[in-house]
Amino acid sequence: MIDLFKHIDINILLFINGLHTPFLDVLLYWMTKFWFWIPFFSWVIMFIIKKYKKRLWIILLICCMSVALSDQSSVAIKNHVKRLRPSHSPVLSEQLHLHTFANGKIYRGGNYGFVSSHAANSFSIMVLLIFFLAPFTKHAWWIFPVWACTFCLTRIYLGVHYPSDIIAGALLGLCCGGFLIALYKLILFIIQKKKKPIRIYKKEINSTNTWIKNRLSQKKYFPELSAVYTGFQTKGRGQQTHIWESEKGKNVLMSIVLYPPLHPSRQFLITEWISLAIYDFLTLDLQLESVFIKWPNDIYVKHKKIAGILIENTLESTQIRHSIVGIGLNVNQLHFPDSIPNPTSLRLETHKTYSVKKTIEKIIAHIQLWMNKDETMIHQRYLSHIYTKHIFRNYYIPTTQESIRMKIVDVNPEGVLQTETEEGTPRSFYFHQIHYIIE
Repeated sequence: MIDLFKHIDINILLFINGLHTPFLDVLLYWMTKFWFWIPFFSWVIMFIIKKYKKRLWIILLICCMSVALSDQSSVAIKNHVKRLRPSHSPVLSEQLHLHTFANGKIYRGGNYGFVSSHAANSFSIMVLLIFFLAPFTKHAWWIFPVWACTFCLTRIYLGVHYPSDIIAGALLGLCCGGFLIALYKLILFIIQKKKKPIRIYKKEINSTNTWIKNRLSQKKYFPELSAVYTGFQTKGRGQQTHIWESEKGKNVLMSIVLYPPLHPSRQFLITEWISLAIYDFLTLDLQLESVFIKWPNDIYVKHKKIAGILIENTLESTQIRHSIVGIGLNVNQLHFPDSIPNPTSLRLETHKTYSVKKTIEKIIAHIQLWMNKDETMIHQRYLSHIYTKHIFRNYYIPTTQESIRMKIVDVNPEGVLQTETEEGTPRSFYFHQIHYIIE
């Protein structure tokens, strides 16, 4: 098997090296030099300046560290393995077309070639540039890989590296670049954790969730529990295609940023945090009675809706990268559109007016408290406040377009609603697979 790989390695080398022409001999020799790419990287630096401004020096420093790490690592491997370059091989050197200078000197490179420093350096930089620039342009996903592969291909064409040298160097570069990205994210996380949450007020905005989402996608950082709130949303959003209507300046319309250390399978816990925080604000701070959580995340007072929650999670493979929690709470509004079936507000329930800003701070304080409590206790408390739990009532099933009389018996930790029909048949529903029928 090893002999087969060696055979393939040499054949690919001879094929690429054999494509030479006088023009390519000159062009690819210069392309193998880093300084040949100065115009290209000048454009890259200008783009980074435009998008990152003051953070340019950090990105350049990390790139320099990446080159140093990958270069020194590749040199150490070369000196340990001591595999001769094909241009120095007594067997292959005579079969290769090697670049010859005007003075008759032949370009052969150093003695050892495994692994390729060119490949290690270029692929480590490639990883970093994709990480920093892909949020701003999808072209980063092909521009930098094409550059790195082209840069490495020149080494095979010139006969100074086997393809396996390039592949091993590329893998080393990917590891070096990935390591520095992880280190950068860790340092950034430690620094950002020390920052205090911020509050951003916008007189009018399309949607607070959308506003934060757009800035997070551009690598803007908000300390945890930071919030943006507004007096009016032109495109207020509810779950999926629903909208949230609100009178100007009268209600809480805000979105909060969280960085929950949770596996994606446990994301329903965030819904429980927020629902219980609003529940506690209404019952403990305002002494309201008959407050319920309508599964999954509406808040009811008696049989009327006073608050809604929209949670949007950005997921990574093993954890939630960030959560944007949109909260709409009716505070001082007295009149609602007829299209809203059962609304209420703090003003209607208590006959008092409230400061929207103070209300926001109290809700966020309750959220912070719930985020630090035991998960089992959180889930039990959430279940204890479910609206119409263990009460038979009519529900509408959109998929079958039928109305069924059932009762809620449980909500599992993943957020799946467990019901039971009057005949004792258990049924399970995910979000928006079942609707309450207002009675």
